[in-house]
Amino acid sequence: MSNQRSYFDEVYQSVYRDLLRYAIIHMDRPADAEDVLQNVFTAFYRHISRFGHLDILVPKAYLIRMLRREISRVQKIQKKEMPTDSPEEEAAYREPEISIEDLALDRNMTDTILTAAQSLPAESYRAFVLYYGYGLSTAEIARELNIGRDTVKVRLFRARNAIRKQLIAEENDK
Repeated sequence: MSNQRSYFDEVYQSVYRDLLRYAIIHMDRPADAEDVLQNVFTAFYRHISRFGHLDILVPKAYLIRMLRREISRVQKIQKKEMPTDSPEEEAAYREPEISIEDLALDRNMTDTILTAAQSLPAESYRAFVLYYGYGLSTAEIARELNIGRDTVKVRLFRARNAIRKQLIAEENDK
């Protein structure tokens, strides 16, 4: 049992970040990516506890297959249309009054920002997490999501504005 646990821990540490990134990119609702990934790792742990890990030659490939199936299963259950932003929101551009980067320096504020980000439309959330969470450039995000670089910039702008508005509203409510 200890052997399976150490194998699981080793695999988990080596692939978690890549699998989370994959889930964020491929989920209709990327805020659910961690839940889906938890389901995959739970099933993986059950498998190796029952049958061992000798049948798993490439753990990352095995987990990606599991993750694809889980994403498909969850998306069939959700089957909701993704919200879209209006053209007015897309056209409106102004410089931020409060910098998200400055706010994120405070650990408590980071948690608040992440919570606010989860209420974003999927497209904006995905760009926000890849940019701020994974440190990808706008060009890298554009390649990953198969969209234009300007589209990434617009989504990041929308995400920052929506989060900023939510934080200001919460502050005013206090």
